[in-house]
Amino acid sequence: MAHPVKVDFVVAGAQKSGTKALRHYLAAHPDVGLSKREEPHYFDMEIDRDESGDYSGYHAEFDDAALAKCTGDFTPVYLYRRDCPAKMRAYNPGFRVIVVLRNPIERAYSQWAMERDKGHVPGGFLREILREPLHYLRHGQHPVHSLVARGFYARQLKRLYAAFPPEQVLVLRNEALSEDHAGTLRQVYRFLGLRDVPVPAPERVHSREYASMPWLARWVLRRVFARDIRRLERMLGWDLRDWR
Repeated sequence: MAHPVKVDFVVAGAQKSGTKALRHYLAAHPDVGLSKREEPHYFDMEIDRDESGDYSGYHAEFDDAALAKCTGDFTPVYLYRRDCPAKMRAYNPGFRVIVVLRNPIERAYSQWAMERDKGHVPGGFLREILREPLHYLRHGQHPVHSLVARGFYARQLKRLYAAFPPEQVLVLRNEALSEDHAGTLRQVYRFLGLRDVPVPAPERVHSREYASMPWLARWVLRRVFARDIRRLERMLGWDLRDWR
């Protein structure tokens, strides 16, 4: 049985890459409606979806006013979880998908600092990235123990492009929101089919300060990510030498 499609776009990742800032700015657009919770986490939940196509639980994440607009779901784990692109397509093959990418080394350190503050990771940054492969072998994909795994963007985008054509996917560098704030937001407006309205002024959204990354951890991660970054350059036509 066909289900009503009510959510128009998804910001699928990457975590700690500026998705909260983008949500803040898009919330100011009069034609955009967002979920009541900051991150609905619908498509990554570890339960089987009703095969009848009942998405009422998903739609309950949004109030009626939001569903009457261009409605968006900001859940940055969707890019990372293997099964999410297929689940997203099953709900809405016409989804517009936005992905914001950050230098994977800096992204990993930012995630570690967040998880450390929450008490989820007891060890230092270098210890956590070195023990992550063992944790993966034991437990598979994990939302916390994924400092390194979430940074392999090329393989994650490959899964996304298998579910959605390139014209339905917009990939941005997180620096774009600060370096070309107005131009980047207008690019997002055009991608989502929104009318051009005055762009909200740039702000510091969810920014934080923390100690410098240990040099050895950076050295290790530069080598870990080098091949995937080159794949990403070929995939997107970007110059990412500052990430390597």
